[in-house]
Amino acid sequence: MEDVGFIKRGNRVAWAFVPYLALCQAVQLAYRVPVLRFPTFELIALIILSALTAPWWARRGRELGRAALILVGAFTVVVVYGIVALPFHGPAQATTPGGGPVPLRFLLVPLLNAGLSMVTGLGMVLSAQRHLRLRIVAWAGAASLVVAFAGWPFQSAYRHSVRLATGQGGAAVVHVIFLLLVALGLAEFLRRGGSRKLGLALIGGGMVALLATQSRGGMVAVVAFIALIVVGVLLTRAGDVRKLWPLGAVLVVAAALAPLVPGFDRVFNLRDAKRRDNLVNALTLWNEDWSTRIFGLGSGHAWPWPAYETGLYRFPPEGHSSVRPTTAGNLLLTPHSTPLALLVEHGLIGALAGAVLGVALLVLWWQARHDLPRLVVASALLASLVAFLFDTYLLRNFGVSLWWWACVGLVATWPDDGAEAPPATADGGAVG
Repeated sequence: MEDVGFIKRGNRVAWAFVPYLALCQAVQLAYRVPVLRFPTFELIALIILSALTAPWWARRGRELGRAALILVGAFTVVVVYGIVALPFHGPAQATTPGGGPVPLRFLLVPLLNAGLSMVTGLGMVLSAQRHLRLRIVAWAGAASLVVAFAGWPFQSAYRHSVRLATGQGGAAVVHVIFLLLVALGLAEFLRRGGSRKLGLALIGGGMVALLATQSRGGMVAVVAFIALIVVGVLLTRAGDVRKLWPLGAVLVVAAALAPLVPGFDRVFNLRDAKRRDNLVNALTLWNEDWSTRIFGLGSGHAWPWPAYETGLYRFPPEGHSSVRPTTAGNLLLTPHSTPLALLVEHGLIGALAGAVLGVALLVLWWQARHDLPRLVVASALLASLVAFLFDTYLLRNFGVSLWWWACVGLVATWPDDGAEAPPATADGGAVG
């Protein structure tokens, strides 16, 4: 039995994530610490946050259930294997103009960040009482949306693009956060005792933000999200489908406004010769030897993006192509696909762990099918795997990763009907 002080401290820790995540939308955390090239601000922040949530992880970790724990275990295998295998591969090389060998620590820190973002995202949820978890994550989303829109002009000037980007990722990746926020808003709108105003604000704001990213992967993920909700409702009659009217209304408005967004026609152009070559050449490189097929090329060896994003080497200057020459042909500087990165850099071991992760997430969605608000968030998580085909979430985009894991924890520990009301304290008051 948890004491009241422990419960209250956990709720305060969880609420502290609201300003933290809002700050993350404004500040890019991947800059190096003054004087030190590593560790990064991101690594330091994740170490502190994971340590803060550790007591609630220890007490409440079993609340996640078997499917979520298998998911956590599969990703832990990816991270641990990537770290253990690093010394057995030759030094990674950044072969673009001005590049060179990549020190081992530059490959180690991203793997540590990947694991810590998982621990922190889940810890954020576990530290709060069950009846508060959705509300806290929803308010964090609302604060993040406000900061994202306020910072849009500054991000556009910095990135030289009108597309919406934030401190937690460029337009090509941050759309996953906005999809999750739409789902959180709809869940808050639907759940018993939820805030309808907060829910509607998240649904509308999240969809506008998603459209503003002009991401093709984001649009495909939205379609998958809607399809999964429909399938879940048809299979189990999880609730009255008419309750989903806010999502329908936002989609109608979005469809009407989308053509007015500058440059939105790029969404309908799915051809990308560089990504196609990246896929073909990476698979050719992976298939050159039996050892690379089984064990992979090594984390950061096919795509040494940490060497550029941490400032060790400069990105290719204007006039030079942003590709990395290899014996199999040119690769992009980043994998641009989570499954591709797992297979090529982690080998069949990583690919198998990734497959287990996907199956565990599907089981989590199936377990959520009888509760419409829970089904909505689970559908957004499962739909986001479509976006994983277009970038390296969980392995590189750690701001997005933290949000994703927080939603995994939320779905896995969703309160039942009897858990909506907070427990009474010894003096008759309510905790939290």
